[in-house]
Amino acid sequence: MLPDDFEAGAVELSANTRDRLRRAMPESTRRAYTGDLRRFLSWSADRKLLAATVFTDDERLADGMQHLLERHGDLHVIVTEYVSALADLGRAPATVERALAAITTAHRAAGAGGLRTDGPRQVLRSYRRDRASTGAGVRVRKTAPVTIAALPAMTDALDRNSLVGIRDTALLILGFALGARRSELAALDITDLTFTAEGVQVEVRTSKTDRDSHGRTAALPYWGARSFQRKSNAKDLALNLGLTGP
Repeated sequence: MLPDDFEAGAVELSANTRDRLRRAMPESTRRAYTGDLRRFLSWSADRKLLAATVFTDDERLADGMQHLLERHGDLHVIVTEYVSALADLGRAPATVERALAAITTAHRAAGAGGLRTDGPRQVLRSYRRDRASTGAGVRVRKTAPVTIAALPAMTDALDRNSLVGIRDTALLILGFALGARRSELAALDITDLTFTAEGVQVEVRTSKTDRDSHGRTAALPYWGARSFQRKSNAKDLALNLGLTGP
């Protein structure tokens, strides 16, 4: 996605620059937006707003968005209708919100600037109100948090005589202590852990809420590990993970 005032003809972007622009968005978000845009363009084609085609890759998606803009110019009414269509299908408001974000991003990436979203958002607001009045969607399903009582049961189910079991146990304990997301744990490297006399310092280099990747350092004192060790009777675990003090 390029700035609105970027002059495409002024300079040709290198392959490295294009790759960095592409990776500026997290891969999971990119996959979700790609699916949302494909569904929007397919819906448009079904209603004869766009020539029917198969949107199999990014290039075809970009071409489809460009053709839709060339044919209709202002997409405000079309997107408003699409949001209403998603509401008719009973899609979750969060899903509709993400679809709108995907279309807005594609609109800007096509060089058309910002998309007017007042109409779509009014439809979405009305849809949220309707769901609230009927009781639908009021209760948000949330996964129960892992507690200190449940954590030992999870680690006890692992084979701590194997490297995989030790790794998975370390991830469970570390994730619990940090309150970390899966992506944050997956991105950790052994060099991100610093063992001191007082505890372990964990360098979290990037996260979903840290869009500019400033990073943060979390300190985990050894007393937390000892507390867990007493609760789980996992002395070998603490030793294997290096979580006991000197």
